[in-house]
Amino acid sequence: MKGTPGICKIYEKCLWFITILAMLAAAVVTVPKLAGIWPYMILSSSMEPTIPTGSLVFVNTKDKQAANGDIVTFSMTNGKDEITVTHRIVETTDEGFITKGDNNDVNDLKPLTADRIVGTYAASVPYAGYIMSKITKKGLVVAIGWLFGAHLFGFVLESITEDSETKDSSPKHIKDQKQTNQISPKSNMDSK
Repeated sequence: MKGTPGICKIYEKCLWFITILAMLAAAVVTVPKLAGIWPYMILSSSMEPTIPTGSLVFVNTKDKQAANGDIVTFSMTNGKDEITVTHRIVETTDEGFITKGDNNDVNDLKPLTADRIVGTYAASVPYAGYIMSKITKKGLVVAIGWLFGAHLFGFVLESITEDSETKDSSPKHIKDQKQTNQISPKSNMDSK
């Protein structure tokens, strides 16, 4: 089983790298929520080039005070559905805020009232929204299960290789004694 301990070490390091990467990704999305900063996916090109399509934007839901030039996320009714939109405030009127996507030629149709504002734009991670849109609760549970199983497999593999290394690494005087004791009974009788 030469080379197996080396493979185990590489497997273990790769697995821990993936685990730490997954934990960091989860932390990037969940920890800001404690401060009221929620992630939203940008699935259209209306805010390009400022915010590329597929970005993950972080919205400060505790800051709903908006002014001209601010990028805000707000809820609006699209037919029967309630959707969230992230656009820039371009004008303030008596009826509310006039919003527009940076990449759009015309302003949004209805003025935005302050009660519809979810929060103000804080930051974005380009293209991370594509990944987030593919992750479902079921997929997340499956991924955690696979990661747990891979760690369990690594633990078993490591204990097996440690056992085989222990058997192969007995001290030299014990190996010499084993070789001496392995003389066949017939040769012992011949020497008498």
